[in-house]
Amino acid sequence: MDFDQDTFFGLHFKVRHEEDGSNVLPAQNLIQALEGLQRTIHLVAMMKEGREVRTRARVTRDIEDRFQLHCQVPEAGSYYQPTFIAQKDQSLFSSDEAAEVASITRNLLEAIESGDDLSFKRTVVDSAFRAPILSSLGKMFNGQVGHYRLAIEDRAGKVIADSLSASENLERLRQARLTPGTHSIVTGYFNKVDFKER
Repeated sequence: MDFDQDTFFGLHFKVRHEEDGSNVLPAQNLIQALEGLQRTIHLVAMMKEGREVRTRARVTRDIEDRFQLHCQVPEAGSYYQPTFIAQKDQSLFSSDEAAEVASITRNLLEAIESGDDLSFKRTVVDSAFRAPILSSLGKMFNGQVGHYRLAIEDRAGKVIADSLSASENLERLRQARLTPGTHSIVTGYFNKVDFKER
């Protein structure tokens, strides 16, 4: 079944060193890549719809059902896993919504690949989503250790992001968020001031 290229993401695992020749990929590499991409898609969908994100950034059932990452059969003789965004029940689903979320996700991956902080901030306008998105992308790319690296590709095979450069750029963006010049909003209420003479 050929799905819309607008919602497509190809996960291409590449062997870093050719000396091993075995056609085996650790399950953990595939699991972390799929979970990281799925979580990123969910967070992007929540951000697009103006949802609020809290400390744990829990995804609602509605978002989980409407923006699921589906896997096609992997390509024979390769470490290539085709995926696409779809809904559990297609009857109430707008493919434009999936295409929009996929486009934002693609822009986000391109910003991470290039290490462009400004582009990342333009894509993830709501600063409350930045840390959870960096975390989910970190899970996807930083989990590719050992003999493998991960490239996220579009339907034409063009690399959108690669784990080697993305891992370094994610760490740099994460560190930039922790610098003293970074501002964040704290919500709560003022309880009392207790002045005691010392």
